[in-house]
Amino acid sequence: MNRIYLQDDLPPSIATAVKTWSDRPDAQDSGSDTVYVVVDGAILGAEGMQRMHAAYGVAVQAFEATALADYEDLGLLLWPWRALHDGDALETLRTVMAGKPGVSFVRSKAALPTLCTTLAWLAAAQTQDGIPLYLRIGDTRVLSTLLLHVRPAQEVRLHDVIRAWAWPDRSGRLHSVTTEAMPAAHSAASTLVLDDAQYAVLFDAAEADMLHAGMRDVEAGWRDRRSGAQLHQWLRDLLKKMQALGIKQQKDQWAFVSLALRAPDGFEALPELGETWLRVRSGAAQLPEEIARWTDLQWTALERLAKSIRGTASAPPKGSI
Repeated sequence: MNRIYLQDDLPPSIATAVKTWSDRPDAQDSGSDTVYVVVDGAILGAEGMQRMHAAYGVAVQAFEATALADYEDLGLLLWPWRALHDGDALETLRTVMAGKPGVSFVRSKAALPTLCTTLAWLAAAQTQDGIPLYLRIGDTRVLSTLLLHVRPAQEVRLHDVIRAWAWPDRSGRLHSVTTEAMPAAHSAASTLVLDDAQYAVLFDAAEADMLHAGMRDVEAGWRDRRSGAQLHQWLRDLLKKMQALGIKQQKDQWAFVSLALRAPDGFEALPELGETWLRVRSGAAQLPEEIARWTDLQWTALERLAKSIRGTASAPPKGSI
């Protein structure tokens, strides 16, 4: 678990994909729209910032004149899309943001200060019960979930300024959404309030990344051969399996992932492990201790399953230590 983010590198084709998206005709007259590159400064880092400045000029700090001004270079940073496209066809961006989920593209009809104010409105959110949040909209893992779950009043506020938003998914493929006018809805209030359902969706979407963050310490020596996107999907599948087995405690989940890294696929369904899952689910034992007490019964069942899989298919190894 040696990678920081479960994100693949930006492919060379990203420049063409963004240009195609940015040049796409808009039914609402986008002739005066401007496309900006939005980068999360905290994910970019100081060295990446220097390289971006050298290649594309000084960035605009989106939060500079807002309540989030203290974030400075750790907040959202904006560059005109054309500066990157005409400069080096995004090569510097691709290099400094390789494997990092911190770059997206907005098409706006508004003046730059208005765009910055709207981005700050999105980031300075609060929960339904009034808890303030810094919503990391520069992080595409957060952004991609939020944009698919905005409420009508929130979309009215967005549409007044932002026509469309595009971002690379975990595999580097470009996705986008176009905001809608929503004439029947009133514009959202001066503070973005996430209702309980929105907050729950954002939390659920981050679960695999949070699990991975913990596993980076638990399995610091593990070198996984899957891509970031593949590993993310694998962890999401494991979370579903753990939910079905009733494995909820963090320590138990970490032990389950460590076991899954080494065990054959489908090991959790072995009848010989049924007593283990029952004891963990009931709270009678923790999984690390249960595994430590396994006898030849459990280990032989795992080896038998592994031999059966090897006999029917030649699967690539998951990784190594």
